[in-house]
Amino acid sequence: MTQPPKLKPGDAVALIAPARAVTREEMQAFAVWCQQKNLVLKVGKHLYGRFYQFSGTAAERAVDFKNAWLDPEVKAVFCARGGYGSVHIADTLSDQELLANPKWLIGFSDITTLHLKLNKLGLQTLHAPMPIHWGKLHEHTAENIERVEKVFFEEKVEIELNNQLIYNKKEF
Repeated sequence: MTQPPKLKPGDAVALIAPARAVTREEMQAFAVWCQQKNLVLKVGKHLYGRFYQFSGTAAERAVDFKNAWLDPEVKAVFCARGGYGSVHIADTLSDQELLANPKWLIGFSDITTLHLKLNKLGLQTLHAPMPIHWGKLHEHTAENIERVEKVFFEEKVEIELNNQLIYNKKEF
């Protein structure tokens, strides 16, 4: 599988909501994290939109996904939350567009639809906590965010799961 490049200070990351709606307050802790990591946060035009339970219409959410993925400055696309709705935008980009600019996709739950599409093309993604969880910290969320940081910022990743240390040689 193709692993997107590690993140480094000054890199741009995109924040989009391909499924359910979010509020500015719910995204605040993630924005602070980006500042602390010296990442440039690019917010999707429809991130704070609302169409029923979604962050926008399927067309609006598709535009945000497409703009984030095709932006050459963006190195990672964080999905704000899951819920339902990603299936509506999964075919927004052609395989060629997705492969032309490999980058990280981060999320879980409903975002798994997008993970599967990218993984099928041979691109690594990160099934991990979403920005909505940054503001709801508890022991396990904090540990998982630390693991996300290791994947993005450390050359060698060592993660302990159930008291078993997992090493990687080159890729996570």
